[in-house]
Amino acid sequence: MFDINTEVKEVTDINFSRIPYTLYKLEDLFVFREDSSYLIDVIGFLISVQEYPRIQHGYADRMKLVVIQLYANGFYVLFYLYGEFFNRMTSALMNSPNQAPIVLLESFKVRVSRDIDDDFVNFSNAANILHLMEKDEDGIYNIVGTIKSIHNHYDWWYYCCPSEAILELLNNGFRCSACERDIKNAIKMFKVTVDVEDYSGHSIFILYDRAATLLLKRKLHDVIQLFEANYLVVYVPSYPPCFDDIIGKEVVLKVDRKRVGYTPYIGTFKVINCCDDVGVISKFKIEEVSNVSF
Repeated sequence: MFDINTEVKEVTDINFSRIPYTLYKLEDLFVFREDSSYLIDVIGFLISVQEYPRIQHGYADRMKLVVIQLYANGFYVLFYLYGEFFNRMTSALMNSPNQAPIVLLESFKVRVSRDIDDDFVNFSNAANILHLMEKDEDGIYNIVGTIKSIHNHYDWWYYCCPSEAILELLNNGFRCSACERDIKNAIKMFKVTVDVEDYSGHSIFILYDRAATLLLKRKLHDVIQLFEANYLVVYVPSYPPCFDDIIGKEVVLKVDRKRVGYTPYIGTFKVINCCDDVGVISKFKIEEVSNVSF
């Protein structure tokens, strides 16, 4: 929280609120244009937890990094926690079998980023569609391609549990086979299927929630509301017309190239992040992607 540049000032006249929190809604965080200069609090449903190795944090010793995702009112936000939080957060998920646990985060700072992570400037991960189709190695790769068409047929969103696993629909609710438990309050997430083409070929890519939200620049909650308001049951298109806005768009896709067990390759790739920034795309184009070897 504090480092060598932190200033401490004496305050003699202060009134403390009876409410000890300065609560912000998740959607309020998106209005920040600069890093916050004071500490705020936020509350939301805990969706996922991921632990990373110990890293250097400012002037402090190496600390564990835990990345969690909170959800509220159609908004998803990632939070970076430094310290021994992993067991506590994982326990919260496992001990809440019927719905995502509610988490209150106290005293954190907002840092503004451009949603472009380090892998988008790591040219050692650059690939093309032909490489992805021919190679069997698991890994994370970046490709530059153009979206040619949408391949969704009434399946552009899905229900998932806090672990982000797809749920099975039962007569009285949902069941998560990954967690082996019944889910009371399922979460809706994007699942946008697109045909992407580059200079080496074309293939099918699936953009899940975060990647689809970044590319469409729309929240799933808003898209569903608009879709349901504009179309009657007698005529419902296979996907929202706003999806057509990304056809012809050139993008960098961060692809998780992974086989499940010994399942043979079927030509469909999972996209975990995307970027349509012209500067980033240009840098990849300058590189001789076709000569990259793995």
